[in-house]
Formats: sequence, C-alpha cells, structure tokens
Amino acid sequence: MVDRILLGHWNGDFVARVSRPGFDVKTAGKEGFLFREDTISMKPGVTGQAVFTGSGTQVFSLGGAYSELPFVILKSSDFTIPSLEGYDSSIDQGLANITIRNHRPIARTIYFFVFGGTQLDP
Repeated sequence: MVDRILLGHWNGDFVARVSRPGFDVKTAGKEGFLFREDTISMKPGVTGQAVFTGSGTQVFSLGGAYSELPFVILKSSDFTIPSLEGYDSSIDQGLANITIRNHRPIARTIYFFVFGGTQLDP
C-alpha cells in the first residue's frame, strides 16, 4: 500500500497533497494527484451550508461549471465524518451542482467547501 496523503512540511515547503489510488504521494508526478497545493486554489471557490431537520437532499449551484472535478470538504454540526450511512455529497456530471444528502433522520447542518481549478465562464 502506498502513502496517499501528505499534509505538512516536505523538502522545506508546506504541502497539502492527496494522490490518486496507486500513486505514492511522495513520488507521484502531477498527473498522479487528486489535490495538490500548487495546482488548486487553497481558498474555496464555493462554500455553503445545508440545514436539515431530518433526512433529505439539497442541491446547490456551483456558480458555473468547473473545467475539472473539484475537491469537496464536508463538515457537520454534530462533528461526525461523512459516510454513506450518515451524510455525503456528489457533483453532477456537468460539474455545475453539488448535492448534499443527510441519510439519517436527525437534525444537523452540513457545511461544504468546494476547491477547484479555474471556473469556466457561465
């Protein structure tokens, strides 16, 4: 199994990297990364929150289609991690909308942060 996440100092620089499956984060070329600090903005392009009173689904526009699949971070008000049993998200094939799903019948707010490359003009 290869190392896939590197967050911290590496060779004198601060790095935040996630490699693709099968690629070692310390040796992969740029094509081997899902997320890399020098190819993606470290400031989220889109942020938002989905407020749920129970289970359900909410869809949010990303403000224009991205040119490549963005990286999404989710955070819940109940401090649980995303999972198919709890809550999750997906981005449509056109890269224009994010869907937030709360699978459990509990109230919670799910915050989302979308990081990506250059947005296409809407």
